[in-house]
Amino acid sequence: MDDLSLRVYLENAADADRGGWLELPVAPERLDAFMRGVVGVAEGDGYVVADHEPGWFGDVLGSGLEAFSVSSLNQMARASELAGMMSAAADRAAADGRRRMAPPLTFYRLRSDWEAWHGPDDGGWRSEDCSVWLAAVLLHDMGLEPSVVYAEADPVAMF
Repeated sequence: MDDLSLRVYLENAADADRGGWLELPVAPERLDAFMRGVVGVAEGDGYVVADHEPGWFGDVLGSGLEAFSVSSLNQMARASELAGMMSAAADRAAADGRRRMAPPLTFYRLRSDWEAWHGPDDGGWRSEDCSVWLAAVLLHDMGLEPSVVYAEADPVAMF
């Protein structure tokens, strides 16, 4: 587990014997499979965040971790992972003698913008934008001023 990920123990609220450790972030399909197969519940039903491993991300959230849904925690961990990747890219640029600057983060104005870039079945454009916004906040906290671009509905128009 790296410093920016989050490892949580999710437990079935009705059956404490059903549960397991999950390192976030994960793809939504993997999260659904874990919740159904290991915890024994649908994502939004009958589970508790029983524990988490210490680390930067868990320390930021503190003891109130149980107040968040696993989907929200996954989204926050995605933002943290994204900020880590951007910070590493900035460090590489500085090591190469260039300005230490994170690559731009991309927001999508509309669902149609998201679909133009990713396809209609990739879903989650609002969640992705929220993760990008959280990543921008984390980058700022790391001393890197994030730059942001907005995707246009027609990917060809960007070039």
